[in-house]
Amino acid sequence: MNINRLNGPLVLSGIVLALVAVASFAGLFADGLYRDNLWVTSQWRGADFIRLFVAVPLFAGAIYLTRRGSVRGMLVWLGFLWLAVYDYAFYLFAAAFNELFLVYTAIFGLSIASLIWALPRIDVRAIRDQFTDRVPTRLISGYMIFWVLMLGGLWVGMSVAFLFTGNVPQSVIDSGHPTAIVFALDLGVLLPAVGLAAWWLWKREPWGYVLAVMVNVKGAAYALALISMGVFMERAGLESGGLLYFWIFFTVASLTAAAALLWNMRGQSRAVVSSSIVKEPA
Repeated sequence: MNINRLNGPLVLSGIVLALVAVASFAGLFADGLYRDNLWVTSQWRGADFIRLFVAVPLFAGAIYLTRRGSVRGMLVWLGFLWLAVYDYAFYLFAAAFNELFLVYTAIFGLSIASLIWALPRIDVRAIRDQFTDRVPTRLISGYMIFWVLMLGGLWVGMSVAFLFTGNVPQSVIDSGHPTAIVFALDLGVLLPAVGLAAWWLWKREPWGYVLAVMVNVKGAAYALALISMGVFMERAGLESGGLLYFWIFFTVASLTAAAALLWNMRGQSRAVVSSSIVKEPA
């Protein structure tokens, strides 16, 4: 793999990594940083715990492996960038304004820039050729479709119920935020990406393999954060909503799906950076 063509997005990712570490450390240990209500603040801290002690080390490892030419590392790296975009959209648009607003903005913007810079530079057909026929594409696609139907059905159902009852969903009331940020990001960003990955993987399209790894890496990491959020809520004396086992299932299922994809890859004998797309430097 000609790693030089990914130097730009890797440098941006290194900045993202450092900023995520700073934001997570501050969120977890700096008293008074979060100005939201207890229901929200306990969840921020739960997410910060997983991000600092799990996501940051794994993200750093993925960047390191990508620099060494690992295709598996590169796919995991892209998954963590996707996680950063989704994750920090919450802090940017839903957290009460605090001292780290510009940090959240930088993480969100640089993660998007890294993905836009990196994705056109990978040769998805060469990556597809490295996956063996042992990849359980239909099973993984089916799981992702289930993911879309479950979460999509939940948020759409609550939204439709509001049309008939006028009752705002309890999670929106508890957040103290006037908009349903979780509904918006999941229905508008997350679930379309998961659904597209499922469809393309079902058809064994090259992009399906790349996106399937990305969304399942993100899914496993974020579901683990949701478990931690529930624990921090319980420690704060709040009800976590009884979804612990649901998030455990999603953590294990997404991790298994990502592992099944990455495990069933051949040796890296071909370059994955497309020379037809990226020009050589002058």
